[in-house]
Amino acid sequence: MNAPIRVFIAVNLPEKTKDRICSELLPLLPKNCLKVVERENLHITMKFLGYLGDNAARGTMEKLEFAKKTKKFRVELKGIGHFHKRVLWLGVGQGAKELEELGAGIDEALGLNDEKFHSHITLARNKGMASKEFDKAVAELEKKGFAETIEAGSLDVMQSVLEPQGPKYSVLKKIEFG
Repeated sequence: MNAPIRVFIAVNLPEKTKDRICSELLPLLPKNCLKVVERENLHITMKFLGYLGDNAARGTMEKLEFAKKTKKFRVELKGIGHFHKRVLWLGVGQGAKELEELGAGIDEALGLNDEKFHSHITLARNKGMASKEFDKAVAELEKKGFAETIEAGSLDVMQSVLEPQGPKYSVLKKIEFG
């Protein structure tokens, strides 16, 4: 039996969108107190499932086949926010309702009860930045007025391998929308 793997479900971003986030937003963040997300790890998190064994991972992928019935939809990336000054994120405007419905479908398929889903792309994690300084960083990003619309075309089951230099993500299964 193989060791359990760390799994989450995501809507991945186009490469050009990752490039834009990395060139326009991430350089504005002070790196001394924030752990900035690496370019290759930028995505819209749908669900974090934790460590799953082989059978559970395979079962999860099978249960998510429902997503093939989902129609492709537009997602507008805009708005800066945070979770308790610990996680700094880029939000979702148009498409948030569709992502929320997709999240509810995932909950139903996997038998989860996730109280509140909030579409976002994590930009950085706070590693010791004071509250006032954090608010200043948020305001600086908000001033930038970043907005981009992408097409959500698949739901991806991802593996996360924790390494000393940061997590490495890989796609275990891509479920293309109809």
